[in-house]
Amino acid sequence: MALSDESIASIISTSEIECGPLQSMGSEMIRAAKRGCEVMLLVSQRGVLKHPEAERIGRGFDAMQASGGKIRYMPTVLSNRACLSNGTTLITSESWFSATPPSQILLVQGDQGYERTRMLAAYGLDPTAS
Repeated sequence: MALSDESIASIISTSEIECGPLQSMGSEMIRAAKRGCEVMLLVSQRGVLKHPEAERIGRGFDAMQASGGKIRYMPTVLSNRACLSNGTTLITSESWFSATPPSQILLVQGDQGYERTRMLAAYGLDPTAS
């Protein structure tokens, strides 16, 4: 996974979260953050709060934030994307954090930051954010 390169900043948006995948992906994100990689996860505030295991998910987010990961709660999450600062974006119809992993992934490479800029603008994030 691209999170192994500590020079890469990543913004990951997800429309769905399940505890099992969050635990494994969260562990990867924590390891990446500890190595110096900037990781930001965008999640739907309403989706998390209404989840039957919201408390467990919250504890997972707390662990990620304590290790240097960033969680941003959004009113709406528009897509499932992993947008990397090296100009690579992965877009899926399913979430990486759902019980069923994505079956198809659209890969955008060498976009010179276009997708990252677009994502930051869509979510109203500071351009200096990871």
